[in-house]
Amino acid sequence: MQTVDSKLNYHRYRIYFTKKDRARFVGHLDLQDLFAKALKRAKLPIAYSQGFNPHQLMSIALPLSMGMTGLGEIFEVFLTKATNPEQIVESLNPQMPLGILITSAKEVPNTGKAAAGRVIKAIYRITFPNLDKLDLNLLMSLPEMQMETKGKKGTKTVDIKADIFSIEREGNTITATISAGSGKNLKPQLLAEFINRQIDGGFAPHKISYERRLLILEENFNK
Repeated sequence: MQTVDSKLNYHRYRIYFTKKDRARFVGHLDLQDLFAKALKRAKLPIAYSQGFNPHQLMSIALPLSMGMTGLGEIFEVFLTKATNPEQIVESLNPQMPLGILITSAKEVPNTGKAAAGRVIKAIYRITFPNLDKLDLNLLMSLPEMQMETKGKKGTKTVDIKADIFSIEREGNTITATISAGSGKNLKPQLLAEFINRQIDGGFAPHKISYERRLLILEENFNK
């Protein structure tokens, strides 16, 4: 185990992966544990925090809800030595369970916020049993899209329209770019519920499927 005194002494790598098939039922904490063990088995020069209980300096950009698939998921890891990104991919993939595939890696500046603090948008594909009644132009022309949300402070009404950047439709599937991350975060389930109400679909939540296609990051590394 190697610890470091300063983040300036090591290298940050952004690693992209897919999460599909049965792996979509792996929860966020279990996924973190899976990556931590895979990094050790891959014998990469992992950097650890200091203190009484050192841990790997690794983080997942944005948790993916249970049951959703993801095609452009991100986690970041800090290594004590410069490592060829292709070597990272090749050493990690044999450690991955079925349904999780490391697709690429790249070194990024080790200053400023990690990817977890840089996510600003996400692109989702949401598939319904039937969207024949959906008038997308009418939907997007609505002056507001009020929905109730429940949180620790109780229930409140929010206008989700400001968090929708674009929506396209193909058959019974919509592709939506929406706010995501630690600042603003529109849950795709809330958008799906709003659409379901507008078309009076009455579809049970388990009949609507979700796929996160891409996480969009702010790339100003001075922050």
